Amino acid sequence: MISMLRYIEDLNLATPVRLVYCVCTAADIIFQNELARLATALPNFKYEVCLSQPDPTWEGHTGHLTEEFVSRHVSDPFSLSFFLSSSCGDLEVLQHHLPPLACCKAVKG
Repeated sequence: MISMLRYIEDLNLATPVRLVYCVCTAADIIFQNELARLATALPNFKYEVCLSQPDPTWEGHTGHLTEEFVSRHVSDPFSLSFFLSSSCGDLEVLQHHLPPLACCKAVKG
């Protein structure tokens, strides 16, 4: 994912990108600083991080990857390509709920 974002930035493309990124703890967020930088540099890039095991200082989203969470952050899944990323086993569970969101395949990261 990060290489695709770098490519979009390098070529100054207007490609809309949504990343729904769910991990267990804040320590599991890879490329955290670069994602924040890219969110500023790329006007059509938006991402949401959700932690399933947050520490008390976490101020972002908490819980698991759910159909409701994806629907809230991916405005029109039928007209977009979007990526879901989770390291907590959520993708296997969510695959049973994704058909309404028109997702084709979950790939464990």
